[in-house]
Amino acid sequence: MNAKDKEKLSKIINDDTVRAPVELHFFRHGLPIEHAGFRNFTDCVILYATGYITKFGDIYTVLGEIRDEKSKTIAKPVEHILNRREYIKRALSDIAGMPYKPRLIPIETVPATAKRLTELGILPADLADRCKPFEKDGDEITPEQNDRSEQD
Repeated sequence: MNAKDKEKLSKIINDDTVRAPVELHFFRHGLPIEHAGFRNFTDCVILYATGYITKFGDIYTVLGEIRDEKSKTIAKPVEHILNRREYIKRALSDIAGMPYKPRLIPIETVPATAKRLTELGILPADLADRCKPFEKDGDEITPEQNDRSEQD
């Protein structure tokens, strides 16, 4: 990951206009958002919604790169807190719009959660557009210029 991508993704993940509605939605559905696992899970959902992740299995690795941490440091609290209680698994299934599974793997809910929150308008629909690379021959161009070049 290059420094520009890292900076751009970090800004989006930490943007209160993006993050606060997601956390509020999680809180309203009964998730104890004060734990590190939920902060990391929220980051994963927002990161996935940007479209930057090409391989789902890389989500902890990419988030670790953004935070300058190991992927295990990101993954462990998520897996711990989300596997702790049945009510959390049920709430998470409801939030993601997935059927409840007793053996729920929390990270598998990330794509469904990102999609559902985007559909509900909780995550901005243009989040993926904010992360598109707008470079052409090493020169940065604006999204408008990129759209025009695609039309030609």
